[in-house]
Amino acid sequence: MIHLNKNIELPYVLVNHSTNPVDALCAHIIQSGKSNSSDLSSNLIWCESRASIHSIKLKLLSKAKNSGISSLLFPTIITLQDWVWQQEAPDKPLISETNKQLLLVEAIRQSPGLFQTNNAWPLAKELITLFNECTLAQIPLQDGEEAFHTSLKNSYEVSSAKISNISRESEIVYRLWVAYCDQIKARDWIDPVSYYAQWLAQCKKVNANKNYYVVGMHRFTAAEKIFLQSTSEQASLSIFIPRISSSEYGMKHHPLLDTSEKNVNKTTSNHPKENALEFIYQNNNHILNKIDSFNDTFSKNIFTNWISTYSCTSAEQHAEGVCLQAKKWLLESKHPIGIIINDRLLARRIRAVFEKEGINPNDLGGWTLSTTSAATSLEILLDCVESNFKKEALTDLLSSPFLPENNLNNLNYIQQLNQAKQLFAKHRNTHNDTIDTFINIINRNSDNEESNFADLNFVIQRIKEAYASLFPSLLANEYELADFSNHLLTLLDKAGLKQSLNTDAAGKQLLDTLDSHINSSRNNNIRLNWKEWRQWIKDTLENNYFIPENTDHRITLCGFEHVDAMSFKSVIIAGTEHSRMVSINSHRTFFNEKVRHELGLSTIHEQNAINFVRFRQLLSQSDEVLLTAEIENHDEPQEVCSWIKMIELFSTQVFSHSLENTELIYLTQHRHMQEESDPSDLQSKSLTPVPISPKNLIPTRISATQYQTLLDCPYQFFAKYILQLRDREINDELDASDYGQLVHQSLHEFHFKEKNKSGITFSDTHRDQLIEQLEDISTTLFMRAVFPTPAKEGWLRRWMINIPYYIDWAIRRNSEWQPLRGECLIEHKLGPELTIYGQIDRIDSNNKDHAVVDYKTGSTIPKGKKVLSGETVQLPFYALLDKKITQAEYLSLGTRGETKSVARLNENELDDLKNEHASRIATLFEQIKNESPLTANGDDSTCSYCDYEGLCRKSHWN
Repeated sequence: MIHLNKNIELPYVLVNHSTNPVDALCAHIIQSGKSNSSDLSSNLIWCESRASIHSIKLKLLSKAKNSGISSLLFPTIITLQDWVWQQEAPDKPLISETNKQLLLVEAIRQSPGLFQTNNAWPLAKELITLFNECTLAQIPLQDGEEAFHTSLKNSYEVSSAKISNISRESEIVYRLWVAYCDQIKARDWIDPVSYYAQWLAQCKKVNANKNYYVVGMHRFTAAEKIFLQSTSEQASLSIFIPRISSSEYGMKHHPLLDTSEKNVNKTTSNHPKENALEFIYQNNNHILNKIDSFNDTFSKNIFTNWISTYSCTSAEQHAEGVCLQAKKWLLESKHPIGIIINDRLLARRIRAVFEKEGINPNDLGGWTLSTTSAATSLEILLDCVESNFKKEALTDLLSSPFLPENNLNNLNYIQQLNQAKQLFAKHRNTHNDTIDTFINIINRNSDNEESNFADLNFVIQRIKEAYASLFPSLLANEYELADFSNHLLTLLDKAGLKQSLNTDAAGKQLLDTLDSHINSSRNNNIRLNWKEWRQWIKDTLENNYFIPENTDHRITLCGFEHVDAMSFKSVIIAGTEHSRMVSINSHRTFFNEKVRHELGLSTIHEQNAINFVRFRQLLSQSDEVLLTAEIENHDEPQEVCSWIKMIELFSTQVFSHSLENTELIYLTQHRHMQEESDPSDLQSKSLTPVPISPKNLIPTRISATQYQTLLDCPYQFFAKYILQLRDREINDELDASDYGQLVHQSLHEFHFKEKNKSGITFSDTHRDQLIEQLEDISTTLFMRAVFPTPAKEGWLRRWMINIPYYIDWAIRRNSEWQPLRGECLIEHKLGPELTIYGQIDRIDSNNKDHAVVDYKTGSTIPKGKKVLSGETVQLPFYALLDKKITQAEYLSLGTRGETKSVARLNENELDDLKNEHASRIATLFEQIKNESPLTANGDDSTCSYCDYEGLCRKSHWN
């Protein structure tokens, strides 16, 4: 038999929506005390959460000051759960939430036939929540499986022919419940939720001389109702709740609806805003009649300077509009400001825009630990361990800001790391990588001062030693959770990460969380494998939140669950689309919403009703409200929530007034117009990045590619060559870039190694021999490359088609120019602090002058006009490196069986361009030294292949 205690009567005090229940409670306590008494210690307030305690104290102080009381002896303000724990300590140790989850994971593992899942952690977490709810709702699962099954069948109201799924559901829940309880009992532990429910149900005596109050709670469990009823019979008890009415739209599923309507203390409101909303949301009258009544009651537009809306079509516009409105209210001293968001992703976007503007709002929801850089570094370290330090994971770990060596005070390490990344990128056989592979690569390239990897080598060796002493055996065996986690903390310490994490607020919370879970699981002998432990780590990071300190308390960013004890002068409710405001799917594995309601468990309908009441309170209690929505998502129209549609309907029908905030629309448009009005005024473009390079990071050696990048887009140059953000996705497939390198190697081998051995001359009589020789060289090099064979064969066939055409060109070329050297690195000093250098594919000679040949295997080759105009710099740049160079050209090794010269420059043209570029390079670097901004001004062609769009965000400027 299930006892739901639905008919318990409790002493509610109903508060109109225009008054915050906490305000009403504080006013009641101050007014009920003795004249000018500052001693409120005879009162005890039970509140919803610990976060509400500070707000209640502030409101009590404010009410007391208004009544002429200068100081207060506060009442006890505490959550009901915390109060119970203060009354009587249990005589046995309590089971932690971590151990609960471990017990259920073990039970799920031992019942593989019940579930088809490889990830037991989320299911265990959901079951813990379900068991806790059942305990508080006084659903006695201990009465036996048959009784529980019968109760479920009655709740589903189905015939006996359709109960197979229900039988399975009850079997799963009951079997896991029994296993769970047996494990707790066997370890002589006490479940805190069971203890709390039992303590409440015992109805122990309370202090009859105290006044008890409850505030901020929208839902009471069966156990809590029994206790509160007993308290009301022994002492003075008042429960302050907002007025709930079934006649109002959106409230019919509120958990306190029945008791609210029966309560005799119901009051009427003279508050015009509340009366207006009551007209709008009452559902006991036809809409046309409501509009007529509204028109008769309100002669002036009630919505003016109160409610407005802002619609946009992107998340960027959304966040910018919210930020602009909040800044405007700050300037007008209309604070405190509440920004209420039911979507954490949108909240993070909005917070990021605020922080960009130098404002750190008080974010009550915080960030999941998994989104912090500290958690990212932890996950990267575990990826390294799991993959035996594959290339991507190792380079990410070496780039972690929590490595003590990786900071701007140690430029040597940063430079060594960037050089190493380039070396690692050339090593493509990632299937056989180990940490020793990369140590060997570094050691092989540590032969000169420019490639000294001492700092980096020290860090990698330290990580290797820490890993080798701790983790290899863990990957193959099962251990207790505490053992895994202790090894992790030791690895973090030995790898040099732990100390830096301790100095970071989020990092310290992460370490404290791990310590807490380790301590709470020490007495649990359940063993996990590596995969299960990794999932536990991921689940832990997802379900713990980091809330930064040092925030601007004039602006509070929060969800609806935080607003009950708070009051705001101005409010923005962001994300009022139906999909964000109203929950539709509970995503629960067990029990549908009807069954949950029948069993006395929470439902999504109840949560929506509670949020609607909070929404009503926010509208009634705030001086000014902005409702924002994205009316498009990926070009799909989005419906605004009906709560807002109702208000818009009355505004347009009664007052012919649109709620659209035209001032905010103007401000956002004006801001964009200012940014676009004067392209030369780079500093005014707040969305366009215009960084200035630190002098100690300005390169002293530049290549043709760096110079070209500087001309194409100074910001790209800044990101790529000053900040050295040159990471790219490592691909083990052979691509066009690899094809070009193999062709270059083949031609270099052909002209400067094998040809000299064979003595074959470039003439028509030796054409077939030359073709065969180049084909043999190319086949050997392509097949030797570390790529899948089918890909190598496909790219090789492409090159084979072009070889005869290349040989024909080479024979013609040889009559005037002969290959002198290839793949040669040349440097030239342009000044005391700047050196230019280049890796030239090939230099030919005619016994007097030199000529540059640059191979091009792609389809896009710069035209002569761009070279002559100075837009494309590679050929004249190479000519600056060698005074003997009098000719330069691109050689197109095309895909259509053709080899031809492109953009050839001869002596006079080359001399003019060389002088122009030498002067331009010197001027540009002088400007960079003088702190000229490196503006993001690339054209569409430059941006199409840029890797830094995520930094400059050009697509969002307008």
